[in-house]
Amino acid sequence: MLAGLAAAIAGVEAVTLLKPSGVVLGMLVVLVFLAWFVGACAMLGFVRWFFASEFSRVKREHAASAERESKQESKRRAGD
Repeated sequence: MLAGLAAAIAGVEAVTLLKPSGVVLGMLVVLVFLAWFVGACAMLGFVRWFFASEFSRVKREHAASAERESKQESKRRAGD
């Protein structure tokens, strides 16, 4: 994820420091955009995975909490 974005930054630095010819510059620009795209897609995938895993964890905790409450309620009713 970060490697793609780091490669994009390195490509931009190479373009500004080396001042290559037009053909090489075009190839570097294409590679920079591809590296940026790969890094950005990986970052979006990670964020999507993170929120999905947190959402499922919260659902499990909520279900466990509701189950504990129902057991406590049934114990109270049985004790009355």
